Amino acid sequence: MSKHQLLLVIAAVSLFVVFLIGFLPNSPVFIGIKLLFLFVLLWGVFFYSRVILAFAEEESEIVEETLPERMPASDNAEDDLKIRSSQNVEEYFRQFLETVFPLIKHTMVCNTVVLLMVNFYKKQFYIRHKLTDFEAQFTRESFLDLNQGLLAFILKDKKPLLENHLPDSELLLPYYATPNIPARAFAGTPLYYKDLLVGVLCVDSEVEESFGEDDLAILNDFSRVIAIQLACSNKLYEYETENWTTRLLYDFSKGILPIQTAEALWPYLNRSLKTVLEADRMIVSERTSPNAGRIAYLSGAAASLALGQEFPDHEGLIGWVLRKKQPLLVDDFAAKENYIPRFYLQEQHVPEFKSLLAVPVIRHDVTDVVLSLESVKPNAFTEEHKQILETMAYQIAAFLDKVQLISTLEEQNLIDPKTRLGNRQAFMVELNKEIDRSGEFRKKFVLQLLKIRTSAGALEGDIADRLMPEFVSFVLPLLNSINYIFRLDQDHLAILWPEKLCQETATEFQTVLDALIQKTPWMGGLVEKVVVHSGMVQFPGAGQGDSELLENARKALAASERAAHSSIEIFRNVEINQIKGDTYG
Repeated sequence: MSKHQLLLVIAAVSLFVVFLIGFLPNSPVFIGIKLLFLFVLLWGVFFYSRVILAFAEEESEIVEETLPERMPASDNAEDDLKIRSSQNVEEYFRQFLETVFPLIKHTMVCNTVVLLMVNFYKKQFYIRHKLTDFEAQFTRESFLDLNQGLLAFILKDKKPLLENHLPDSELLLPYYATPNIPARAFAGTPLYYKDLLVGVLCVDSEVEESFGEDDLAILNDFSRVIAIQLACSNKLYEYETENWTTRLLYDFSKGILPIQTAEALWPYLNRSLKTVLEADRMIVSERTSPNAGRIAYLSGAAASLALGQEFPDHEGLIGWVLRKKQPLLVDDFAAKENYIPRFYLQEQHVPEFKSLLAVPVIRHDVTDVVLSLESVKPNAFTEEHKQILETMAYQIAAFLDKVQLISTLEEQNLIDPKTRLGNRQAFMVELNKEIDRSGEFRKKFVLQLLKIRTSAGALEGDIADRLMPEFVSFVLPLLNSINYIFRLDQDHLAILWPEKLCQETATEFQTVLDALIQKTPWMGGLVEKVVVHSGMVQFPGAGQGDSELLENARKALAASERAAHSSIEIFRNVEINQIKGDTYG
């Protein structure tokens, strides 16, 4: 029976006795009995209020002194009990650790509580959470050596460890940064998840002999409590991640359905990835030859890089991915001793980018494209991000196969559907016919490559499909008797000039450029001006076969592209002779 219940029983009995005494006669004897009972009752009330209650308050104070201190409550106590549903899994686990660590600290009567998780990829400990009285001596590093100090013994032996006499050594407890560690006693126990050792929970104290076997057993129980919460959080995280990943890949798969060309795919991929993966730079590189590639898309700080720039596959990280057909994840470039180039050895250093993720797009067992993301933050990308990007790479490979199949079917028709000119397939057929004819009859001809762009830059997507037909319809009447004109791809044309020399062809084509100067605007005002770059080669002087002629024509065209204005370049052996062009871009 509690003290409160005993008091109620005594009060009830006293009232009942007073009721019975009231029926006694009012003779002197009975009046004396009544006064005596009243005196006893008043004395009992006085004794209880002054002695019993005072003793109870003193006992309560003693009990309160033995209890651990509680965390200070906020002004609104209800806020301490609420768990907001908008918090993510990481926030829930952090809140759990912030709640349980003070309990561990007070229960173990220690100065420091630390939870270290094992990062097997980095082969280091990661300080997941801490609560310490020695904040000034505690390390500011997030990662610690996996093979150092008492923590390494727990990890190796997979058993709890108790040390009650610690010497002054910074190597014993690496989470302290000062040479003389403040701890004199230490206890630690492994943390398991699905039968795997994933971390270490440890405590230390500035007083020797602070921990015993019972304390170690209690710490082991706390480790199991954290493991249970870790398992629950991980399961919830798996659900959230699976839903997030599924949604991301679903949106990406749905978004690429209406896209028809690779040039239109890269901007869409950039928009999809920059927001969810928080990348600061995205570069798409494509293979151009067995030992080289070029930058096909660039978004972010370019530094010394440029769209269309070629690079070897043996000097930088992107070339390594292109050559090895393997993904690459770099957590922190700042941890490397020297700058690691992305594309070629002489590129400008960009130290602000700290982490990189690069994934190959493999088709027919050859890396055709490399998708690379960079961030100014270290450790910005994870294994999960790599898996997402690899899944996207598989979808992109299927997309490129579809584009190539459509292109092959179009080439078999020998007609470009947009301009109604001969396509690349028709061009190769006619080029070889012209080589055979000129060789048989000892004639000469000129091969001319054209690249069309706007004053704002290269042609892309819908702009190219709408501008090229208008450009062709304007130029065709100016070419008079020449009918060997072909559309090779989105922004390239080719012209065959039978029985012509480069000098006279360049002079004649200059009249076309002069006429184009006067043509403005295009596409009803959407494009103000058009720039035309041109490269010419002479048969047979610049080559005997179709491959050699095309290679030298591309060199002449590349020289023309270095000029900001429209220009014509003639390839002659190893020299490039420029014929002045007018700038109308």
